[in-house]
Amino acid sequence: MTTGVNPVRGVQLSPSFMEQSALPGSRITYTLRLTNTGNVTQSYTLGLISTRPAVLEPYSTTLLAGQEQDVQASVYLPPFLLKSADTYVLVWYDTFTGTMATFARLSTLVEIHQLYLPVILE
Repeated sequence: MTTGVNPVRGVQLSPSFMEQSALPGSRITYTLRLTNTGNVTQSYTLGLISTRPAVLEPYSTTLLAGQEQDVQASVYLPPFLLKSADTYVLVWYDTFTGTMATFARLSTLVEIHQLYLPVILE
């Protein structure tokens, strides 16, 4: 008698929320850990939901059951940024099912410094 193991697909991205501070005109990089929590080899593709372009590393990966890998998303903040915060959603898609496998919310607090010019009276 033989028994089979049902394939279980699962993935975790941690932390699920990350917040960092940065100055306008700088680049900020988020490093997260992607873990295949299933019992089969899975392939994933990375995506970022954002109003800003980003560098995603790696763009895609294949993980064995139980395997982990660090992933990064780098975002450039324009020098004349006036918003005080930006939120991004880092998403991993399961390439086998074509569905979203997991996500993490990334938040950037932009350090905006007030500039006061002197008042000159004549």
